[in-house]
Amino acid sequence: MGYEIKQRAETITANTRLNDTKYCGWLAINIGTSAVTVYGVELLPGEGLSSQSIMQLSAADKWTEPIDIVVQPGGAVRMLRTLATPIK
Repeated sequence: MGYEIKQRAETITANTRLNDTKYCGWLAINIGTSAVTVYGVELLPGEGLSSQSIMQLSAADKWTEPIDIVVQPGGAVRMLRTLATPIK
């Protein structure tokens, strides 16, 4: 089965909790000048964290766990999330 892939990209500059359950994977990159915490992992400027680093997912899988993001002053997270829809 094939999948139609769309990518959602957003920049997060304040503390937030992402509760979306329609995405199959994500990548968070600290693009700011101070540390941020994503899913309990501290990221220094330039560092990133991927859902694939935590668990191997396929396009048919959905990430349903909330993703908590804590942003220190000067921090910013570029969040990329993948939405895969089966092609019929």
